[in-house]
Amino acid sequence: LPGEETRALSRRALLVEEFGIEPTAALHELERAILTKDLSLDLDQAAARSTPTGAILVLPSALTRLDELLTLAEPLASQASRELIVARLLADVGELPGEASALNARRATISVPSRVAAFTSRDASGDLVRLATAHDVGLVLMDAPHGIDANGIPDALTAILERSPAAVALVAGSIDLAGAGVFVPFGGGEHVWAALEPGAWLASALSAPLR
Repeated sequence: LPGEETRALSRRALLVEEFGIEPTAALHELERAILTKDLSLDLDQAAARSTPTGAILVLPSALTRLDELLTLAEPLASQASRELIVARLLADVGELPGEASALNARRATISVPSRVAAFTSRDASGDLVRLATAHDVGLVLMDAPHGIDANGIPDALTAILERSPAAVALVAGSIDLAGAGVFVPFGGGEHVWAALEPGAWLASALSAPLR
């Protein structure tokens, strides 16, 4: 172990000096577990621990985006035995009957336990907080809004990201679940670590490799 500890210290110094990355307490604990061959690293146990808890809240910006989000949400909920909650936050009360009817029709085809709701909202981030808190939501799944690739994040999305009590996943572009695995671009930055958890969760749900 002394040689391993020396190499570990060298790797840490390299991360700090070359990349400006200071390992977190969680990373220190992982390193200790690896060096001591801790039984907690058993793959089955690790997968169970990494599965987010709580329901999955699906918030499509339009009904036309719902199927795309459910392509991801259904396998995630099935693998983790979680409930799906599909909600539409509307600005016009006149849209409620049609939206509610369409959601109920789509719910009949969802393969996991689910609930649907449509209601008007003038405060999307506030209503998201209320929904997520009341229903023990562990993941909010949304389609990326227009302008997500601009210099700044849209204000409405910023409010949701700042206030959400649950993790928020944004779906941008098309989805292909028949590919060669789940790819997580990784450069070691602070927020990139957060992408590993949903990436690993999705890979496990699809029985696909995480790359």
